[in-house]
Amino acid sequence: LASCLLRSFGVTDLGARPGVQSKSAMKNRVGCIRGDDALADVIAAIATEECCVDELDLDGSKPSPIRVVELAAALRVNRSITRLALQNIVVGREGTAALSAALAVNTSVATLELSHSTFEPEGWAAMADMLKASGTITALTCSMPTKKAEANGPLVAAVATAVTATRSIATLDLGYVVLSPTDRELLVAAIAASTSLRHLNLKSCALGAAGGAAVAAVLASSQTIVSIDLTTNRLGAKGGTAMGEALAANRSLRRLVLTDNNIGSNVHAIADALKINMTLKYLELGRNGLAKHAVQLFNALKVNRTLATLRLGSNSLDANGGAAFAAALAVNTGLRWVDLTNNALGPVAGEAIGQALRVNRTLGTLCLYATKLKDEGCTAVVQALAVNRSLSDINIDSNASRAPTVHALAEAVKLNGTVTRVDLSEWMWQDKLRTEIEAVCRANARARRAQWTVLTQRGRGLPSVVGRWVVTVMLCIARLAATCVADGVGQEDSVVPVMPTEIWMIVLELLTVGDMMP
Repeated sequence: LASCLLRSFGVTDLGARPGVQSKSAMKNRVGCIRGDDALADVIAAIATEECCVDELDLDGSKPSPIRVVELAAALRVNRSITRLALQNIVVGREGTAALSAALAVNTSVATLELSHSTFEPEGWAAMADMLKASGTITALTCSMPTKKAEANGPLVAAVATAVTATRSIATLDLGYVVLSPTDRELLVAAIAASTSLRHLNLKSCALGAAGGAAVAAVLASSQTIVSIDLTTNRLGAKGGTAMGEALAANRSLRRLVLTDNNIGSNVHAIADALKINMTLKYLELGRNGLAKHAVQLFNALKVNRTLATLRLGSNSLDANGGAAFAAALAVNTGLRWVDLTNNALGPVAGEAIGQALRVNRTLGTLCLYATKLKDEGCTAVVQALAVNRSLSDINIDSNASRAPTVHALAEAVKLNGTVTRVDLSEWMWQDKLRTEIEAVCRANARARRAQWTVLTQRGRGLPSVVGRWVVTVMLCIARLAATCVADGVGQEDSVVPVMPTEIWMIVLELLTVGDMMP
């Protein structure tokens, strides 16, 4: 069995040391390297013109100083690797110099990940020089989860220098890099000066209200940044107001994440911005203590027609908030994905949401997990599915437990024709109903050529984990058989033939047992 699984994924070396994937592998990626000898084999393999590896991940490989130098030499030759992950490793002075010199002339690496890696202070400066010289690296990840801001000074200085000087870096990930006030000012100035940055992750960087206001000022005038994540930065009310003002002026931002920032009542600034902003597509405001103030946000959605995804989980929304959301949903034509997880909406709000779903024609995914809808609210929501033709994914888990609600869901899904995914993993329900809903979802998915899933964890069939392993092993064996056929006609490196979608759907149906998830 081990040989079958390894061969099916293109691994040819069955010894103690992992080998490089062959040309017939589905993904040309090398990772999970353990041991200095194994790393030496990998380095020797990528230093050839025949190498077809696209991604090299050295996370946790603990390379010796000599291996780092050898890797640098290989990167001078290699022209296939586009993603290089040097995470969780310690790089000395000699290795840093060799790597920076090699990457400066390498023309294939586009994504460089240095998270959790240890460089000497002058090592970060060398990396900055390398980034300035390289014209191919477009994505840089330097996450560094440490609570000591002073330890991150060399890293932030290097990144700021590179971002200011280069025009190639489009994605910058500094998640969990705690910033001192000085580093914060340096980084914000670099972001403002950049003309290439498009995606920015500053999650858990301790920006505070002042830092949030500074970033907001940059966003107000930015014409390039399309995505920014400011999760857990203690922006507070002041930062929330600044973000709202920036959103009103910005015309490039598509994705904004402000989760866990205690914005509270000052969400009104963001709500006002949504009435005039026509470019934002994704907004995440989970864990911000919005409570009754979320009503202002929902009122803005009656006007806004461009926001497609809204996530408001764990915001202490009550029945009034649920009613306001339902009123907005009834007239909104832009929302495609809404998450109201873990809010005390109550059954009355559930009934209002059900009525709104009867007239809404655009929402595709609705997550009402643990919103205290109870059976009355859940029944109203699922009955709306009999009329609604746009909703394909719904989660009303942890809200009700009585069988009549599940019966109503089964009947509604039959009439709906579009639902392909239902999450009921914590409901205590009968096998017959589960099988019935599975069959309907499967039929809907086949008709729409979409993936189908009914998530269950407490069914009476095989446990989900066992089911997934059975399906995985069977598909691997099928793939091995195809490989053997290819090898038998003298095509040693032939890529495994891809079966038509219809055949795979039949295979998945035949392998479906109990509550397994294909």
